[in-house]
Amino acid sequence: MQGIKKSWQGYKKLFKEAFKDLKTKGRRHRQIPNLLTATRLIAAPFFIIPAAIAGNVPLIVIFTALFSLTDALDGFIARKYNLISELGKDLDATCDKVFAGSLLIAASFFNPVLLFNLAFEAVIALINIHGKLANQEVRTLYVGKIKTCVLYPLLGASFLTEYVNVAGLFDTLFIATTSMQMLTITAYLLKYDGIRREDREAIEEHQTSEVQLEDATTEEKDHTLVKTKEADGIDTYRELRDLLTHEAEINKVEVAKKEHQKVVKK
Repeated sequence: MQGIKKSWQGYKKLFKEAFKDLKTKGRRHRQIPNLLTATRLIAAPFFIIPAAIAGNVPLIVIFTALFSLTDALDGFIARKYNLISELGKDLDATCDKVFAGSLLIAASFFNPVLLFNLAFEAVIALINIHGKLANQEVRTLYVGKIKTCVLYPLLGASFLTEYVNVAGLFDTLFIATTSMQMLTITAYLLKYDGIRREDREAIEEHQTSEVQLEDATTEEKDHTLVKTKEADGIDTYRELRDLLTHEAEINKVEVAKKEHQKVVKK
């Protein structure tokens, strides 16, 4: 819950800054990449999936091409004009998942077996969300990039099955995509488990250091008390503290007297 609250507060701040840019005339251009990215999040599910329900494959292809163009443009504009932001990075990753999910749902109307791939994509997304909420670095793994490169040809083959007999190609791509999704899930789980193990080791090391420091401090106190007891007959830490406090107060009074004498002489 604490991770969710912290993440929500962070995103709330980022969105507040984004809306502030949109309201300010001279800063609106800063949000152009994010607006292009958001089209995939908002529009893709409401255009691609209804087209699939209607069985209109050409329309699905047109919408896919348009939204894929926004995916290329947002990154190009952000890099060219130095408009890369933390919000843009997270928004782009989220929109890519929604876009891929929308295409998988659409393709499953023609090939229901793709619901397995949709489920695997959901698992990958949940693992990444969990990592983000745990304040871990969420970064696309190499195996995940390969998985994505295989996934989109599978989607294309799925739509082609309505017009051309590509059953062999579809089956091959389905097996390859499913295998890469399972490997990606395994890789992410191992990655985050390794990070958690490193965090636990770091915490244990820190706690050990604190205990050692506390032991050293206690030993030093005992040594000081023994020496003070031998010199002044003090038996407890409280007596030592009271003595030091009393001496400090006397020093303050002496300093105040000296300052007063200086003022009087003047």
